[in-house]
Amino acid sequence: MRLSLFTLLPLVAFGANPVTRPIQIEPNVEIHVRKFAELPLYEGEPSRINSISEHNGDIYVSTDRSGSLMYKIDSSGNPTLWFDVANAVITSVNRSIDTTDFVHGGLRGFAIHPDFANNGKFYTSFMETRPSDPQNFNYLSDSASPSSADSVVVEWTAVNGVPDPTSYRQVIRIGMPVYDHPIKQIVFYGNYLYIGHGDGSVDSTIVGGGQGNDALGKILRIDPLQDGSNPYSIPPDNPFVGDSTYLDEIYAVGFNNPHTLCFSHITGDLFVAEAARDNVEEINIVKSGKNYGWPLREGPFLHLDVGGLITGIAPLPANDSDYGFTYPNAVVGHEGQVGDGYVGQAIAGGCPLENGSPLSGRYFYSDFPLTGKLYYSYTADLKVAVTEGNPDQLTQAFTYQSPIFYDQDNDEATPPLEFDDLGSIVKYDINNQNSRADIRFGRGADGEMYFSSKKSGALYLVTNSVVPDPASQSTLRGELVFSLPCNSPSANGIEKAVRRALANAASVSEDSVTIVRKCVGDEVVLDFTATMDSTEVSTFRASLQSSTANTLGSIVVSEYGIPEVKIEDESDDNDEGFSTVFVIITVVCAVVLTIIVALIIYLSFGRDKGEKIPAQELSVMTDHKRKSDEVGDGTGAENGADNGHVV
Repeated sequence: MRLSLFTLLPLVAFGANPVTRPIQIEPNVEIHVRKFAELPLYEGEPSRINSISEHNGDIYVSTDRSGSLMYKIDSSGNPTLWFDVANAVITSVNRSIDTTDFVHGGLRGFAIHPDFANNGKFYTSFMETRPSDPQNFNYLSDSASPSSADSVVVEWTAVNGVPDPTSYRQVIRIGMPVYDHPIKQIVFYGNYLYIGHGDGSVDSTIVGGGQGNDALGKILRIDPLQDGSNPYSIPPDNPFVGDSTYLDEIYAVGFNNPHTLCFSHITGDLFVAEAARDNVEEINIVKSGKNYGWPLREGPFLHLDVGGLITGIAPLPANDSDYGFTYPNAVVGHEGQVGDGYVGQAIAGGCPLENGSPLSGRYFYSDFPLTGKLYYSYTADLKVAVTEGNPDQLTQAFTYQSPIFYDQDNDEATPPLEFDDLGSIVKYDINNQNSRADIRFGRGADGEMYFSSKKSGALYLVTNSVVPDPASQSTLRGELVFSLPCNSPSANGIEKAVRRALANAASVSEDSVTIVRKCVGDEVVLDFTATMDSTEVSTFRASLQSSTANTLGSIVVSEYGIPEVKIEDESDDNDEGFSTVFVIITVVCAVVLTIIVALIIYLSFGRDKGEKIPAQELSVMTDHKRKSDEVGDGTGAENGADNGHVV
């Protein structure tokens, strides 16, 4: 197993951390990256990419304080300015996108309507200067002492694919008590628009929003198309429709800073990466109507009104299940000294990878501001985490890290550079080791993963998140024999662990590996198939046979031991599964058939007309002629009897 900085994560050298379970390092898992595109400089500085999305095969990115611009990037990585949102706001309503806040100003996100081809609608979220006559505006919620900028969602219309800069239509406006944790990403699922909004508080020990009957600290869901005189309509199955406790527009409550949102294309699950206060970053699979606890809870802890790292949280009360909170599916703790306030850690998430690539089945997230540490959890583990109930029953999915290899010159002939985090790639590219990372994630048309940095102005592709070419795949078959009593508790979970280990070692998705368990005496036999790149089959076969422990990894070996490996002969490695015996029989039959055909041709055409025919052959031919006449029209002479040849 590779030793690096990752191996030291559980040690005390990092100081206090409220999450005591160490981050895991999986053997044989690597992240491969290359630069895909780079935006033009903005006023001499790299463009600050803040959001990434995909539509109709193209990647769209937006910048925040770098002009609040939207670019379209084609499949070759060529960026084209698609829409100048900041100028369009001025042109349409003579107000401006507010950029006075370094962190939260500018364009925050965008979403293209699923029916864009027909209606031309797309939406942007940003901070806009507060109007001088707010009483004439429709606020979803407002503050008694508002800040200088409002959170807004605006609809725009494109004509023949070209945005109309005069088409501004306000959909939602939200007043902010302070200029912090404002509106976040927006994303469509079906025809409904989901809107993440922060709690609107700034100081780390001050209790913010999240539980009030307003838009702060919530996930909202609306149909953003105009509904008669209403700027939008409310889905009838929104969980709080008709409930005076919360606004009808609310989908889920209790968030500090729901930073990034993304849906599974397969299950429709909503993955939200929530930036924390002082202690615990959260990954939540958000469900309709659930309460995620903030500001009464932070991660799986009680959040206190005062205090910082460690001192600002306490264990959950024994009767916590009575309060009905939902807890995170995965967590990452802050690292620092006891009592620290904000230590520069916050989470940004991507989308679940579910495209059959080598990294498929994972959800990636990053400590985005400073380090760019790249984390992941398995989607299946996130889904089975226990997020409700008694405190001693709550569970979270494991968090993992892996080494990162950067193809710095887009040349496979030169060795890539190895880094421990995404921030190091950014620092390398801009030649500034003191730079922030400022990482964001996005998903491409085929489910591949991209990330960007506000500091480099670049869009990067994770190359082993790309779907492999099916034509280049071959299947390896074999069995692993473990010396374990089949029905003993020590064999529990062996199929899942071995399947994951084989997939990682073969650099394929778990869906590319099948496991069938058999019991043979005091042994567990796992029949397996692994479909992988044809060029890697021989190497993987040799590694599994000669270095079984390293190939399967310490997680499997420490739990279940080192198995005996049996692999089918290379002649059996084909997708159809034809056996050697079947191939031999087929060849023999073909040879026999060829001999028979040749003999018939020789007997029919190989002699001169004057050559005598042996009596035995003549008898056979005459008998065949007679049978032919019996099934013909009975005339004899009309069925080829004139030449005496077999018909």
